[in-house]
Amino acid sequence: MEPNNTDKWLEDMFRETVVPPVDVKERVMGAVQRKESNMEAVKVKRKAGFFLVIGLLVTTSSVYAAWHSIQLKNEKGEVVYELYQMTDDKDVKESLPSEIKERIKQEEAETERAMNIVNSYFDTMKPGTAAAIYVVPKLPPVEGAEVKYAEGHAPYFTVLSKPLVFEKWQEVREKLGNTVKVPAELAGGLTFREADVSYEAKKDFDPEVLKKEAEAAQKEFVVKELEITGKLDEIFFSYAGQKGKVSALVTQAVRINGKITVGSEYEKAEKLTLGKTQAAYEEVEREDGKVRRSISWVDDGTNMVYRLNTSSKDISKAEFIKMVESYINTELLK
Repeated sequence: MEPNNTDKWLEDMFRETVVPPVDVKERVMGAVQRKESNMEAVKVKRKAGFFLVIGLLVTTSSVYAAWHSIQLKNEKGEVVYELYQMTDDKDVKESLPSEIKERIKQEEAETERAMNIVNSYFDTMKPGTAAAIYVVPKLPPVEGAEVKYAEGHAPYFTVLSKPLVFEKWQEVREKLGNTVKVPAELAGGLTFREADVSYEAKKDFDPEVLKKEAEAAQKEFVVKELEITGKLDEIFFSYAGQKGKVSALVTQAVRINGKITVGSEYEKAEKLTLGKTQAAYEEVEREDGKVRRSISWVDDGTNMVYRLNTSSKDISKAEFIKMVESYINTELLK
């Protein structure tokens, strides 16, 4: 099977010397971080804004190929969302030179080390606060893989925003107003349980200053507190009932050439038409044997991306689709 033009797109992206101002983690972090989190249980511990280790992506970009894609269009017929299947080509990985295999292992370990530091600091933050964190690297960069700082994200830098937590549906609905749909209940009797609302941080810091501060103090990491803006970053909702749990993740749409591009290691996927809305259905078997189902769509009017997830064994595909339909049909607060 010959790869499509997506391969070229990925190669071009990996050769860039500037990190694109998008959540690149959604495209490729699954290849770096094998243990996928259960969205129903993650909530606050999702840790917004993990940084990207560019060296790993540069050395292994040919290992992870995109073979299949699904495009979603709006009512005007414009492509607004593109989902790529990222495949881990084990044969290609095994054929890599031993020094590259070793580099991959080192960078996976370095990524885990730095992420643990970021996560530990995130746990100490108060709800509704934000910070920039720089983790001092221990692994020398790959030759020729220098990456410049851009849009608040760079290797070993990340911007964290601790969400506000709401347990009452009415409170979060009033807080979000007419920007995000917040159903009180989904089809099948699943009711609202909790919401975590994160706002973007004001990225008014100089990464070079943080680097020099860390070097001068010989610290493992340094932090600068940031102000919160009024712009929504992401919202996590959880719903539960007798049949199980469903989570919803809502984010601001970040578009390149007019569309959102996402990568996933799904095993099954298809395009759904739910009323006037096109949606992408994904299915993958997790390491614990459970099947995780996800459905994503774009609300063009509010420029928000919605993604519902469930790993509950008692919720069938058909039932899950009905839950998503009930979510889509929810009215915004007037």
